[in-house]
Amino acid sequence: MTATTDNPFLNFRDAVELRIAAADQQRLVRRIAVEHPDGRAVPAHTWYQQLAANVAARMRAGNIVLCPHVGPGRSLGPMHCTYTAGPMELQCRTCLAAVPPRLNPIDDNTCDRCGVYSRRGLLIGMLPLGPILIGFGLCRSCAGEIGAGRPETQAA
Repeated sequence: MTATTDNPFLNFRDAVELRIAAADQQRLVRRIAVEHPDGRAVPAHTWYQQLAANVAARMRAGNIVLCPHVGPGRSLGPMHCTYTAGPMELQCRTCLAAVPPRLNPIDDNTCDRCGVYSRRGLLIGMLPLGPILIGFGLCRSCAGEIGAGRPETQAA
C-alpha cells in the first residue's frame, strides 16, 4: 500500500474514493436543501462540530453498527449515519433505502442536542462529515438557539 501525501494511511485509490464520496454527499445536501420546502443552509455553530466529533469518537471506539457494505476493506462510498443516544448505524445508500434506521418512539422524538423528549416532534437536519451524512433531530428550542429553526419559529 502506498500512502498519499495528504493522508499517510490511505492509498491513492482509497483517497480518490474518499474525496468522490465526500463531494457526492455535499451535492446531495445542496439538492435536498433546494428540493425540500423547508430546506436551507444554516449558520455555522459549535454544536455541529461537537456532533461530528462525537460521531467520530464513537466510530473509533467501535460503538457503531455497520451495514455489510461499510467497514475495513470495503470501498469508500457515500454513507449515512443516524445520530442517536443508543447504538448508531452506519449504512451505505443501498442499505439505507432498503432498511431505514430503526428508531424507537423515544429516540425518534428526543432532541439530539439537549436530550429532552419533544411531543411536538423534531426538526430534522443533516451534517456532512466527509463521506458520511449524519442525520439528527432537534427540538424547536434548540433549533432556534443554533439558528436551524424555521424562520417563523426563530422569531417566537
